[in-house]
Amino acid sequence: MSKWNVEIYINGELDFKKELTVKEIEKIQEFIKNNIMEVKNMNRIGLYNKNANIEVYNIENRNIALYGWNGEKYTDCFEVTNKVGEYFTEIVKENIVVKPIYNNNFENIIDYEILEG
Repeated sequence: MSKWNVEIYINGELDFKKELTVKEIEKIQEFIKNNIMEVKNMNRIGLYNKNANIEVYNIENRNIALYGWNGEKYTDCFEVTNKVGEYFTEIVKENIVVKPIYNNNFENIIDYEILEG
């Protein structure tokens, strides 16, 4: 059975180096697929003009300003429109709650769910 030299880098630094079989490599790939995923449907697209600390993200094809983190979810979010440069200037819907969805290990956010308030 042939083995492959495998090196895994995390944040640019060598974290793991070992000879592995194809079966072992497939197990690692499956683990990464199930546990280490990028955030989906969520791209920072600007800021809210009345408070530059409030970031706006594209979530489910809506411009959502995330605000009011309580340790579990964002409780005071609002949908915005009318982007001028980096800033959104108009609120079109308030009382939106946004909850992050985590992977199986609760280590990485893999998506966000919009809950109407």
